[in-house]
Amino acid sequence: MRRARRIVIRDAVVERTERWLNSNLLRCSCWAVIVLAALYFGAGFVMSGLFRDLVAAMAR
Repeated sequence: MRRARRIVIRDAVVERTERWLNSNLLRCSCWAVIVLAALYFGAGFVMSGLFRDLVAAMAR
């Protein structure tokens, strides 16, 4: 009896999680693209000399 109840609860949690993921998947993938683009451009900015010059100017 306990085991059956546990399986029912687990199935309900899995179903709720799947529904939440399906509704938020598009939003999450959109945010992932934005974050990856920001990281890419941020890394390019840091690798360029502009970042070093900016830090040197702020340190003065």
